[in-house]
Amino acid sequence: MSALQIHKVEIDCRELTDWQAFHSAFAEKLGFPSYYGRNMDAWYDCFYSLADESTVLKLAEGDVVWLELKHYKDLQARQPELAEAILEGAAFVNFTLDDERGRAGTQPWTLIGAVAVSAFE
Repeated sequence: MSALQIHKVEIDCRELTDWQAFHSAFAEKLGFPSYYGRNMDAWYDCFYSLADESTVLKLAEGDVVWLELKHYKDLQARQPELAEAILEGAAFVNFTLDDERGRAGTQPWTLIGAVAVSAFE
């Protein structure tokens, strides 16, 4: 088994001006497949399937995806619904992956919760 890798993905929240920009940014940064439906159900599905579907990330068992959200406080002020969607979505994907780990006794790739870096600046 290879060593655990952390795949840091930086999202500049100033670019998330509306839902279209939200979906475009995540699709590009995470390498969602061309059939990505650009809605939150598709976002969950693509995020959950990153190990198999990403055109950018090459994830192995136990790897970590680290979302670094630059200017997150700005997003919270401008678009609270988008800001909340990121954190709730990350939590949902983590919950699903944790459940899968428990059932299968494996260590699929892991999403470390979205980190709002600017919230601490």
